[in-house]
Amino acid sequence: MKTIREGIITNGDYENWNIRICDDRDGETGGYYIYIADGGGLGFDYWFENEKFLYAQLDDFSVNWSGS
Repeated sequence: MKTIREGIITNGDYENWNIRICDDRDGETGGYYIYIADGGGLGFDYWFENEKFLYAQLDDFSVNWSGS
């Protein structure tokens, strides 16, 4: 699974958590993942069937993307 974007969430309940977007379209799930983690072992993931749903969820986060 390929990581396509990484960053730090900048506000809200998950402020200062890491966020990573992964592309698994060629893998077992055939979609995309969002992984968020606090750096101390707590984390969550979300799976999306397509980019439309992925980007709709990303609208809920303010992110400082790496390399941006």
